[in-house]
Amino acid sequence: MKKRALPAAIALLLAIAGGWFYWHRQHDGFDYEAVFERAGADAGGTATLVDLKAIAGKDRNAVRDLLGEPQRCETGEFSERCRYARAEITYIAGKADWITVTMGGDMQPLLPQTLAALGLPVRDPDEVNEHENIWRDLAGYREVRLVGGDQGAIYARIKVATL
Repeated sequence: MKKRALPAAIALLLAIAGGWFYWHRQHDGFDYEAVFERAGADAGGTATLVDLKAIAGKDRNAVRDLLGEPQRCETGEFSERCRYARAEITYIAGKADWITVTMGGDMQPLLPQTLAALGLPVRDPDEVNEHENIWRDLAGYREVRLVGGDQGAIYARIKVATL
């Protein structure tokens, strides 16, 4: 009788663990649709993914007024990183300093023209490698990186004041 109880107990524990894992994956709270949906065009025909000018250098309360409550935040030794629906912002010295914008992969090419989707002026990058286009001192930002590959731009990282 005890030989049958052990496999049954193991099967029960595996079923409970599997059910918890499935439920947790279905209810993780991350808004995938908001992150990966296409941005609609505005009246001018070109939509910006996020309003960098309104976010860059602002404190967390000002950013919350623009983007809503963050989905989650992590505190580091010298910074705080918060994830919003379309962007991840690292606050350094209390200000939005590193802004990472999800580009959507195949929606935007890894080309200088993609800067327009960020509301930035289009010009040739200062540095190019297989997976990055890098601009320095573009529109008053310390550095702008467009990262991706053949499938398109995956994300853009804008460094406002610190490297």
